[in-house]
Amino acid sequence: MRIHLSMRDWKRCTARKPIWRAVLAALLVVGACRESPLGEDQVATGEDIERLPHVDSVAPPPGTLPLINFDPAGNRLTRFDVEGNAVDAHGGEIRRFGDTYYWYGEHYGCGFEWTIPGTPFCGFRVYSSPDLVHWTDRGALFDVTEHHPWQARCQGRTNGCFRPHVLYNPTTKRYVLWINAYDAPGGFYVMEATSPTGPFEDRGFPRLTTSADAFNGDHNLFADDDGTAYLVYTDWRKGGDLMIEVLGPDFLTGTGRHMRLGLHNVEAPSMFKRAGRYYITMSDPKCGYCTTGTSYVSAPTPLGPWSAPKKLTTTSCGGQPAHVAELPAHGGGSWYLYMSDLWNNGEKNEATGDQFWAALSFDSSGEIGRITCAPYNYAPVLTREDAPTSRARAERHRLQCDIGAPGTTGRVQREVRFTPGSTSRLRSVSFTTYQKGSPTSPLILQILSVPDGQVLQQSEIEPARVSWAARQVIVPAEVTLTAGRTYAVRASATLDRGCYGIAFRDDLPPASLQSFVSTNGGANWTIERNRPLKVSLSLESE
Repeated sequence: MRIHLSMRDWKRCTARKPIWRAVLAALLVVGACRESPLGEDQVATGEDIERLPHVDSVAPPPGTLPLINFDPAGNRLTRFDVEGNAVDAHGGEIRRFGDTYYWYGEHYGCGFEWTIPGTPFCGFRVYSSPDLVHWTDRGALFDVTEHHPWQARCQGRTNGCFRPHVLYNPTTKRYVLWINAYDAPGGFYVMEATSPTGPFEDRGFPRLTTSADAFNGDHNLFADDDGTAYLVYTDWRKGGDLMIEVLGPDFLTGTGRHMRLGLHNVEAPSMFKRAGRYYITMSDPKCGYCTTGTSYVSAPTPLGPWSAPKKLTTTSCGGQPAHVAELPAHGGGSWYLYMSDLWNNGEKNEATGDQFWAALSFDSSGEIGRITCAPYNYAPVLTREDAPTSRARAERHRLQCDIGAPGTTGRVQREVRFTPGSTSRLRSVSFTTYQKGSPTSPLILQILSVPDGQVLQQSEIEPARVSWAARQVIVPAEVTLTAGRTYAVRASATLDRGCYGIAFRDDLPPASLQSFVSTNGGANWTIERNRPLKVSLSLESE
């Protein structure tokens, strides 16, 4: 019998046969965060923070699902897809087409670094979900493989391509994609597809009012109830003003009808409509890959007159606003999903960036309520009939990069020890990891017997096999495990630069299993409890 276990099987399986306990023990445990709390393991701070009971201890209001952003201590959490890999989609949006949610975003896993020449363009990714919780990776929106023309257009040397936004055109029955690109006349490429997941085909450069001498940045698409589409975008010639332009019937180009908002030093707009009034949220001030505030303006028509900006949050909950999605609500009507990218403080690669989500509130006059950066909030999410019946929370993990990095007197290593209750064979190890800082040496995974330290298997995983986003690396194994004997899975690396990362939780109930960290190259090990790494084993009973 072949068994594959992961962390989600923890409570269900530990009460069963002894072999299940062996798999639970194989969940690596990480230690205290080595990096600054303002780095990858960023904590939400500022006047917007709100402390709430743990989400698992609170029954959600009927007809709602929790949008979970932080743990109870305010540490950022990463969303994972149904295959166990981190969702690598940034700077984009969520749309609902038909009865399915689609999450579009910039992909960073291949190692793109903003403004760094020679780093590859990773393209844009789309994920689908029946309920905003369980996400399936649907792949790239279009081909960006090596030597493809898109590599020349969008790699680090050209400043990159950003902000995928998609509208469905009911007249042409096409999905229309706009992307921001700094090598394109007018600052944009436009593409079409017959499916919301693509593949999208290039339709060239759109014509806009500012095209002749354009230096245009972040943008967003909006379709009104009458079918008219609009592009709202950043005009850098005017120091970060916003432009709104009416698009043609095919949504592929501008018409010349436009208006300027007369703002300064803003970017990342998102346009939506509620109760007959139009809104634009924006990053205020502008700031690439860092923490900014969110402001908004409103108007009675898409072309104004627009109100003066009002501040929603000074921190965007630790990031930069990305999009506001109008979505159907459970029980009827609409609700509005605010999304902000929790960037990693200006890092050139944002594969480990997270997102903050919240349901916007409105007062009786239509003004938007101030955004509170709580660990979670509830939204009336409309789910499909085939959505998982458990309405389970998404996998919630934190990221930490320290394997192979300097510790107290040596390199940091991670190890977990387990004792199978019956003889079995270990067939594979699935280790969720990522790289940061371009490590030049491999990640080493070892299976050892304890306490003699005999290495039963060693695998070296070259940096090219490790994504910059947290993904599973699956290593085949052929190791016989003897009942009652203790074994260890150890992760290590010897690096001149960079590190390998882990995904972990520290909000599980107490467990008897012991995991370890070494900060001196394996000479000494410190026990750490209740912090399982996102790792699983495939075992076959004998």
